[in-house]
Amino acid sequence: FFPASTGKTVIGLYAMTHLKPPHLIVVPSKILEEQWTERIQTHTDLQPNEYSVMTYQMAIKKGSLHPWTSMIIDECHHLPANYFAKLSFIRRKYTVGLSATPFREDGREEYIFALTGRPVGLSWEHFKKLGIIKSPTCHVWIVKNSDAKMKRLAGLLQEPKKTIIFSDSIDVGKTIAARFELPHVWGETKSRLETIQNAQTSVVSRV
Repeated sequence: FFPASTGKTVIGLYAMTHLKPPHLIVVPSKILEEQWTERIQTHTDLQPNEYSVMTYQMAIKKGSLHPWTSMIIDECHHLPANYFAKLSFIRRKYTVGLSATPFREDGREEYIFALTGRPVGLSWEHFKKLGIIKSPTCHVWIVKNSDAKMKRLAGLLQEPKKTIIFSDSIDVGKTIAARFELPHVWGETKSRLETIQNAQTSVVSRV
């Protein structure tokens, strides 16, 4: 249980490369599926037949077809949900749960640890003191309407920075992407991670 960008994935890769395959990695989204696959291929010598990366839903359907040596559950704070808890019945020798936020609104935190193992981690403040992470600077602009929002966005896009524009609405995201000629990453987008990496600015939905 470490903060974002402090090496949880690396811990998972280390475990996989020190245990006999096969390994199952379960993730809550397609973009995390892409990210894990890319990092396994880049940073390990594991062969494609030695691991599988699946979304929670796919793992519940197909993960029990044969036993695994290890199952790595990314964003494991989702695991205590009624449906996702079915992942716990997949046969494996070892379980690794990874999360930056092991908390739940329904109070089922104890189930995270019951289903993934004894919690190990360091506080966010610890990583801040080491200079590994920093508190982000946040600016909030209150505007009158959507036209004013677009004008403010146009001004922000003048700054040459790597930028992600998050839009909770798919339709608004499409409008922004079309207006500023930007790639739009949403549910139907293929190669989501690659699209974001290759673009200076992209419009992204909840994916």
